[in-house]
Amino acid sequence: MKGSRRELVKYRLDRATDTFDDSLILRKRQKWNSAVNRLYYAAFYAVSALLLDLIVEILD
Repeated sequence: MKGSRRELVKYRLDRATDTFDDSLILRKRQKWNSAVNRLYYAAFYAVSALLLDLIVEILD
């Protein structure tokens, strides 16, 4: 992915939101393993965004 770190942070946060929304759909269908998997990745994307944002703040 080309672009700035800020754009990457936004992309990761958007992915986290979309993935979390997917987990809600799976939960309604009682697809528990898949819902937990999506929650795991939502957290992964959110934490990745947070760490990237912290790196930007430290380096700026």
